[in-house]
Amino acid sequence: MYKFLKDKTLLYIEDEKSIRDNVTELLSDYFGSFYAASSAEEGYEIFKNKQIHIIITDIEMGNMNGLELLEKIREEDSKIHLVVVSAHTKIEYLLEAIPFKLEQYVVKPLNSKKIRELLSTLNDAFSDSNRIILSPTVVLDKERSIIDVEGEERALTTKENAILTILADKKVISYDEIEFLWGEEIASDNAIRSCIKKLRKKLPDKLLKTRSGLGYYIE
Repeated sequence: MYKFLKDKTLLYIEDEKSIRDNVTELLSDYFGSFYAASSAEEGYEIFKNKQIHIIITDIEMGNMNGLELLEKIREEDSKIHLVVVSAHTKIEYLLEAIPFKLEQYVVKPLNSKKIRELLSTLNDAFSDSNRIILSPTVVLDKERSIIDVEGEERALTTKENAILTILADKKVISYDEIEFLWGEEIASDNAIRSCIKKLRKKLPDKLLKTRSGLGYYIE
């Protein structure tokens, strides 16, 4: 359950210690890493120094409130997943939060039902963002490095995953782009052809094609 959260890092910001400790106990086991902060300022420092995927924050906190914090964070990171947990249901707070593209606005108190709903929302968000439809019968899950071919999951190597991810965004992947995936290793023509050959075996026939002189593409 909530498998897409297992390798994610969550930052939880709440100035009331009893609430912070309770929610930390309820949430921390579902994530790869978990940080708790007692102020917006402390939370911002953690955000700056750690790779954070999700931020859950209260609104009313000390010198900087949660919405001011989210405004700063959203200016620096357009993809991070944001959640507000607050006792406030006033329409002005909800309107202020809209530009930050929240995953959810949760009204306190946080109980087990709201926790489950929040975890499901976050899990679905990462599931959708990592799944790419390559054809009517083939779906790439770039986070798990697998492809689903008519319901059958097939594991991908790091390079195979990268090639398909690039092909999902553009029409053709060039030989130079494939060679770049080898990093500091020397990518011979034989190594590239071998990689493509193995990848083709995992895909339906005729899905991955060659465009002479240019590279490879998905039809």
